Amino acid sequence: MDEIQKAKRDGILNAVGFCIGLATLLIDVIPVIAIGAIIFCPYYAIKSLRKYRKLKELQLKSGPLGSASPQEYLHL
Repeated sequence: MDEIQKAKRDGILNAVGFCIGLATLLIDVIPVIAIGAIIFCPYYAIKSLRKYRKLKELQLKSGPLGSASPQEYLHL
């Protein structure tokens, strides 16, 4: 699995898992913390989307052989 697919998968899992798991667990127990979870859900979704977008741009810049330098990947 290449880095772009992995970033996309991680983004989806982070956003969905965090939102559903934490919010569902905490709505029944402590509603104040559930509101906090709902506030942080977009943060994790946006963070994952940015990483996916950066990797996608690097792939487009690097050409068909994937010749992007390893230093570019370290800045993600």
